[in-house]
Amino acid sequence: MQDEDPGTKASAERIPGMIESQAAAAVDEADAVIVVMDGQSGPCASDDDIMQWMRRRYPTKPLVLAVNKCESPTLGPIQVASFWEYGHEPIGISALSGTGTGELLDKLMEVTPKTASIIDESITVSERHTHASRAHSVGGPPGQISNSTL
Repeated sequence: MQDEDPGTKASAERIPGMIESQAAAAVDEADAVIVVMDGQSGPCASDDDIMQWMRRRYPTKPLVLAVNKCESPTLGPIQVASFWEYGHEPIGISALSGTGTGELLDKLMEVTPKTASIIDESITVSERHTHASRAHSVGGPPGQISNSTL
């Protein structure tokens, strides 16, 4: 069995810092952030880490807390309730069925500062959506954000 190349190990050790740098760059550019958490597993250590990081680095950045996998009309509200501990109103969504995504968008628009590019009546609706979509950042623990949510 071969020993691992020391250069590979050093590169692997830099990955968490590189991920944090990339996340910080996205949050820096965003007017608001959506943090997506897993409603089926409930709050976990990585959720705690992300929320602590956001509070420490971006205490004034508007944040919307989306709790995914909450498609069940009976279990969804129970799953969502456990996320109130983070101090933000959790919005139950389902990337699979689209449940709650309208409420999520409404909340996002509520907390997002109005900028000239979004409220300028001279631009088309399509252009407004383009400007608005560039102003938000979506983050969460690995595996919690699906293309369906976006």
